[in-house]
Amino acid sequence: MNLPKDFIEQMKRLLNDEYSDFEKQYDLPPTKGIRINPLKCNASILQDMGLSLDKIPYEEAYYLPYEIKLGKHPYHLGGLFYLQEPSAMIPVASIDILDRATVLDLCSAPGGKSTQIASRIPNGILVSNEVVPDRARILQDNIIRLGIKNCIITSNQPKVIAQQLPSTFDYVFVDAPCSGEGMFRKEEIAIKEWYKELTCTNSIRQMDILSYAKDCVKDGGFLIYSTCTFNTLENENVIENFLKHNNDFKLYPVKDNVRVCTANGVNLPEARRFYPHLAKGEGQFVVILKRTGTLDSNYNLSKANISHNEQKLVDSFISTNTTLTKYCLYKIKNNIYISEHELLNTKKLNVYTYGVCLGSVEKGRLIPHHQFFIAYGDYFKNIFNYTLDSLEINKFLHGEELSVDSNTNGYGVVQCNGYTLGGGKIVDGRLKNYYPKKLRLNV
Repeated sequence: MNLPKDFIEQMKRLLNDEYSDFEKQYDLPPTKGIRINPLKCNASILQDMGLSLDKIPYEEAYYLPYEIKLGKHPYHLGGLFYLQEPSAMIPVASIDILDRATVLDLCSAPGGKSTQIASRIPNGILVSNEVVPDRARILQDNIIRLGIKNCIITSNQPKVIAQQLPSTFDYVFVDAPCSGEGMFRKEEIAIKEWYKELTCTNSIRQMDILSYAKDCVKDGGFLIYSTCTFNTLENENVIENFLKHNNDFKLYPVKDNVRVCTANGVNLPEARRFYPHLAKGEGQFVVILKRTGTLDSNYNLSKANISHNEQKLVDSFISTNTTLTKYCLYKIKNNIYISEHELLNTKKLNVYTYGVCLGSVEKGRLIPHHQFFIAYGDYFKNIFNYTLDSLEINKFLHGEELSVDSNTNGYGVVQCNGYTLGGGKIVDGRLKNYYPKKLRLNV
């Protein structure tokens, strides 16, 4: 691999005698990982898939051989796992997150860290923000696929988030836009787009993002900063500058199982550097900062905002088709959203999703959304379960109707070995397929 000359000189200065071991990694294929989604399943699904894999030591995840492709596997489409590069799991794995925490993932697309965070806070609230609209839609697709119920997706500048949600979060993650040096082996375009001066430009941008991110952290809360690059300008220098101007934040140690896989930061031993010659993966920098004070549990929660007629329509739909009994409802534009508990008040933000999209009201009827089938599939009264190798699963993922053994009209879900893939409308023994067209497998 032809690495930039300036990059080679930089890494020789950083690594000294270790550089030759580091450079040898670029003759090998990049490392892949498969992270299990505990909101839906456990590692036993790997046996169903015929996989015997080595475990990643700091996460409920496994190293995946480079040649194995799983993007079209029914279990991937059903959100049972997330394909993620192992070092990218480090920031979230670095700290224990309270079950009922409020968490902000400030730079969250495509969703690897957000979905990883969500798996740790089934009773908490996650705000996943992505400034770029196209990337926010990719984030939304991944949040939906993994069946996450308690996530608010926003698309706002960090300054706006800080203004509207000050001192709100127990944990704020900033996976800052960077020069991507840690992705050189994985993404050839990262090499083509890299130049030495870019690191200086990025460091200014990163400090600006942190200046707003810190305002979102509660007293006693945590700010977790990460990049997928190696240079000190975007890493240690940014943190040293931040600490110089924010004496209410202190360095905080990462968990031991992350520490042993990483190297000390340059002049900041609490910060961690992930190198491909020390552990399987690409490249990552992470540091945890704790704000002084004591955490409290006060939140500015939002109240339901749907009309009486909409409430009656939704209640009727849910009682007819599901066993759900307790839920909160919200309306954004033409869509109705459902959550098992109240969510943060984000009315002044640009919001993409607010919990789970239940559906939209059209001509006095509720048309359910794919996200509702995926997130609440186990609650449906009509469940049609097929084996992994069945013709029905193949037909459903291609968008075809299914013949179903049911005398009941209404709505139901299709499951593969007990895991929901989507749903549809039942009419006279036929299931009209509601699996989204953009997700359907090509013939």
